[in-house]
Amino acid sequence: MGSERPGVLIVRPAAPAGFLTYQEVAERCDVQVGFIHRLVRVGVLEAPAGARPGCLRAEATLRVRQVVRLQEHLGVNLEGAAIILDLLERIEALENELAHYGG
Repeated sequence: MGSERPGVLIVRPAAPAGFLTYQEVAERCDVQVGFIHRLVRVGVLEAPAGARPGCLRAEATLRVRQVVRLQEHLGVNLEGAAIILDLLERIEALENELAHYGG
């Protein structure tokens, strides 16, 4: 509350169930909201179809944390992180498909 003016109530619209606003994702992941905007811009995060503008699925927090780890531990840029996360998802899908067919 340090920078907020006394007597002023700031109301932010809540996201629908299962969704978080960019601000909520940023707060949960301890990053700036501008970072969330950049992740959306480069395609690391995608706004789900039909979602209110400025909202992401709650699972977006996992992806944000993965990007932060890739940057901090491996020095990967955002575009590289997007590629890595996409490949990891494809590998997981293939492993699930293989397990489904008994392989």
